[in-house]
Amino acid sequence: SWTLGSGDFPRGLEEGMMGMKLNAVRRIEVPSQQIFAARNTSQLPEATTEERRRLYAGAFQSGDATLVFEVYVTGINQGDNRI
Repeated sequence: SWTLGSGDFPRGLEEGMMGMKLNAVRRIEVPSQQIFAARNTSQLPEATTEERRRLYAGAFQSGDATLVFEVYVTGINQGDNRI
């Protein structure tokens, strides 16, 4: 869980999640410029498989690091906007 707007993830991802409701699914495309900035500030989620690590490395070498996130909201704490 994390707090929406905390800056823990790339700006475009957090902006894309604004207004999501419980059990909502959203496909969010974050442009390359924001992904490079997020990489430099350690805001990207960890690649959990060797294939994903390879894809990350390839994207950053190519200069086009646009990432697409599919977000599914499983819980919301209304008190502090934690998702």
